[in-house]
Amino acid sequence: MAKIVVGWLLPCLLAVLTTIYPVLLDKFDRQPDAAEFMVAMSGHLTVSLLGFVISVLFTSKWVPKLYMSTGGLLLTMALSIAGQGIERSLPHAWRGLAWLLPPAYKTIAMLSGYEAANGAEIALGLFLPLFYAFLGAVIFLRRMNRRLF
Repeated sequence: MAKIVVGWLLPCLLAVLTTIYPVLLDKFDRQPDAAEFMVAMSGHLTVSLLGFVISVLFTSKWVPKLYMSTGGLLLTMALSIAGQGIERSLPHAWRGLAWLLPPAYKTIAMLSGYEAANGAEIALGLFLPLFYAFLGAVIFLRRMNRRLF
């Protein structure tokens, strides 16, 4: 668990920088208010945690061939980002399968349409990556079962 926390520090730093940088340099049409800034910061942090946990699921202990782990990681990232389009293209009866995809697309959609998002959409956009990251971390830690990585 300590390795996961330490490994998340760099993505955490990058998430903070990507949120603060445009605000400090006035790169938006308007300055975000405090609530909008905190939601953006939280969204970036939760998605960075999700990304990090997904990456540890493709370590060499689990996927020994580099091309397989790289391909699996890139495919997972692509599916996670394209999830909204995938969900829309599925027949209505199959749309529930989109919940199997990592939910980065829900956070991206919530942050992109923050002005129109309601409280439930904001909470879902922030909570789902945490939930999936927690599940991924539990799966990883249980499977490693005292092995070093």
